[in-house]
Amino acid sequence: MSERLEYKPLNRWRYPRKELQPYVDRYWEWSGQSLSDEALPRILPGTGKELFFHYGEPFTYELDAGAKSFLSPSHLVCLRSKVATFFPMETSGFISIRFKTGMFRSFCKISPFEIKDTLASGVDLFGKSASELGERIVEAGSFDERVALLEDFLIAHLVCESNEERLIPFAADSLYYGHSVLNSKLVSESVGLGIRQFQRRFKREVGVTPKQYMCLARFQQTVRACLLGDHANMLDCALAHGYYDQAHFIHDFKNYTGYSPSDLLGSETRMTHFYNTSRPRLC
Repeated sequence: MSERLEYKPLNRWRYPRKELQPYVDRYWEWSGQSLSDEALPRILPGTGKELFFHYGEPFTYELDAGAKSFLSPSHLVCLRSKVATFFPMETSGFISIRFKTGMFRSFCKISPFEIKDTLASGVDLFGKSASELGERIVEAGSFDERVALLEDFLIAHLVCESNEERLIPFAADSLYYGHSVLNSKLVSESVGLGIRQFQRRFKREVGVTPKQYMCLARFQQTVRACLLGDHANMLDCALAHGYYDQAHFIHDFKNYTGYSPSDLLGSETRMTHFYNTSRPRLC
């Protein structure tokens, strides 16, 4: 029998300290050993951003089944219309920061169009400080030490925004959790902006239109429910998250990924923290 990838452990995660809770959902860590070239679960399009720091050998990866490339020791995952496949090295390990909706911009002011559908290097985003943090994470001896290093890094880069600057992140959060009952007009009114102004500003700050964002949220939440077993079957998941029927979800799935749900929603995909439920923003 050929050796397969070992996942261990799967429960190494932590919520952030109080001052970072409005911005960060959680930190999570994965490590394992592999003597095969077996791929990790694919990462599908969604609304989130995750910042990885590898303390083992960085993965190789493919975007939409393109050429295999090497990941940087630190990188951001920001997929809106592409599928990423990661391939582990012989000894792999990373710790990741999952940002809350619209909150990465509080630490890095790069345009969302520059990072959309990319795995941008941490050094390109944060400069020398990301490289220095990566070296310290490699040297750290425990999960607790790595989390402490991440939090010091985040506090150092945090830029508090005015109430005006928080309007679009608030709107994105509302659309994410209320995509089945809200629309652009209702949310634009709630933040005091005209509909056209809201749509232009949302796309400029988030990188997609409000409608595209709501569709991504519906897709992401349905995939999560399918993987975590929140409902009895795919049809129940699709209906519970705003799809008209199973065919509607399958059409969306193929549109976003190029695959059918049965191709990608295997039981092994449940092992990734990408699809664990996020917490709503703390107001």
